[in-house]
Amino acid sequence: MPKVNWSRVILGGLLWTAVYSIVGGVALLLFLGREFMMELERMGRPLELEADTFLFLAIFGAFFTVSWGVVSIWFYAAIRPRYGPGPKTAVVAAVGVWLLSVAAPLSHLAAFGIASPRFVAIDLPTELAAILAATLAGAWKYHE
Repeated sequence: MPKVNWSRVILGGLLWTAVYSIVGGVALLLFLGREFMMELERMGRPLELEADTFLFLAIFGAFFTVSWGVVSIWFYAAIRPRYGPGPKTAVVAAVGVWLLSVAAPLSHLAAFGIASPRFVAIDLPTELAAILAATLAGAWKYHE
């Protein structure tokens, strides 16, 4: 069994981060940002972006997204020996990452009435599309 090429995992994870940020940023600008703000208000937690809150969210978001990208490409690298290299394996990895990091937590929030069905119905496919695009791009950079 081949060893994981960690430099390629990190490089692919950074590419994942860039693609996810672009796709997610476009979705936020077009429709998801408005939905997210409405969801926060519905929960009684409106977001007030003061300088310190913005700085915290920017740092946390950057760290989280880069980590998410590296883990996604590591997952692709881990399943690649069984499924083979290429887009099909990247899609399998992306769906696995989406199920564990988005679908499962969001479905729990919906089940407990924390997230509205409308928000879940909009966010789930949007996140899936962003994670698919990012994982396909990051996997393209990966090889042993």
